[in-house]
Amino acid sequence: MIVFPGVPHTNCTVCHVAVRPNDTPSPPPPLPPLYSPLDSLPRNQRVVLALAMGRTIVMPPEQEIYLLHARDKHSKNTFSLADFFHFESVALEHSGVEIITMKEFLEAEIVTGNIRHPRTGNRLTPPQNRTDWDGMNPEGKGKELQQFLQNLTINPLWDTTKCFAVFPAEVGPGKSDALAKSLEEILSTIPHQDRTGPAVVDNPTPVDSSAKDRMVEMLIDRKQICVYDDAMQNQPVVHFGSEARLLDHFYSVAFFEDYKQDLWTKRFVRDHLRYTDEIQCAAARVVHAMREKAIENGNSRGEFDTFHIRRGDFQYTRETRIEAAEIYENSKQFLVENSTVYIATDERNMTFFDPLREHYKLYFLGDFKEELGIINNNFLGMVDQRIASRGRVFVGTFYSSFTGYINRMRGYHSQIDSPEAIKTGSQKSYYYAPKEMAYVIDKYRAMYTPIWAREFPVGWRDLDKGIEEMVMARKREAQ
Repeated sequence: MIVFPGVPHTNCTVCHVAVRPNDTPSPPPPLPPLYSPLDSLPRNQRVVLALAMGRTIVMPPEQEIYLLHARDKHSKNTFSLADFFHFESVALEHSGVEIITMKEFLEAEIVTGNIRHPRTGNRLTPPQNRTDWDGMNPEGKGKELQQFLQNLTINPLWDTTKCFAVFPAEVGPGKSDALAKSLEEILSTIPHQDRTGPAVVDNPTPVDSSAKDRMVEMLIDRKQICVYDDAMQNQPVVHFGSEARLLDHFYSVAFFEDYKQDLWTKRFVRDHLRYTDEIQCAAARVVHAMREKAIENGNSRGEFDTFHIRRGDFQYTRETRIEAAEIYENSKQFLVENSTVYIATDERNMTFFDPLREHYKLYFLGDFKEELGIINNNFLGMVDQRIASRGRVFVGTFYSSFTGYINRMRGYHSQIDSPEAIKTGSQKSYYYAPKEMAYVIDKYRAMYTPIWAREFPVGWRDLDKGIEEMVMARKREAQ
């Protein structure tokens, strides 16, 4: 769990606290190595699938990322996942998780001939005989590498809008049959309308329920399972390329028969796929400054509220690109007049917010240049997210994955801040547009389509179930 302490100054060195132990066994180290190379910067799905398969994760080369184009002297503009997330700490805490770079993979396995052509058995050569592909995007010069990886082995064309990957509690032939049978029983006995979000409100499935009950919670409209079959397991490399439609949240993609493995995987994402200290600390300094502003503005507890207002390049502008006066009308019931409000936004024209400024004391990231210090300008969006995640109330943009991740981080925090949230996953988060979606995330709902349009409590609710008992048992064993 990553939490903000009450940072009393701006000279912050470590602003996150990892409060949970390595509480369940990691996947065993694969022998010989099995690889899952990533050819582009992914969402969490591909990382989670590689972990579930017990494979070595091959990081994509450094590349440009959509909308991150700042080029001042402090702003690197090609990135690997390690620029954003703390992957270097993963191997130290989890002996069964191995992560290497694309360059290391090509040098150790392709150039040496350890991995050969899957059909001819001939020795392979990396495209252009090159092993360093940093700075070459898959859509441009890096396309040769992408095609090479696709031809190297099996490329599962899983469409997770139609199926979900299942991982049985035990390995071996036929072990997934029981899960396939459970799926058949669910589809034949439980009507669709009785297992999707609108029908399942404030009635969460316990995280330690049977596999069948937990499957009902995540099934949605899907009628198939994606099987990690013998053919895939016997391949030294499994490559999830851009053709695989892995568009949804990681917790909707992989299903674990063992609920403890399910919780371990979600904790792994929570505790490790988090922003680096540079981003965390910059955000923590601004959060501390915002709390001081709130106290100055009359809130003795230092509470402030937050918005994410998406205005720029966005597919769903018709539904969400509304004027500030309408944003106020749609959200005024959630906030207190004259309260302190932080707005994360890509809007450049600050006069746009004048109708909101008439009702609230507004602050933006640009008001905290001293707290930010020297930082890569390409990280500012992520700093905005972390600040917005700490509001007492948050109002965001439906359909926006930027808002979605803010809500998931708020969900993680809610498990510390509110005992009730542990049961239901509820939080004080709302949407200003579309208006009919205003309340869909303030309480528990099972997943429903489109999954990607918002996050769901199944991703953060009660993830630490059983840890205290486990720790106490280990203490007793050690005595």
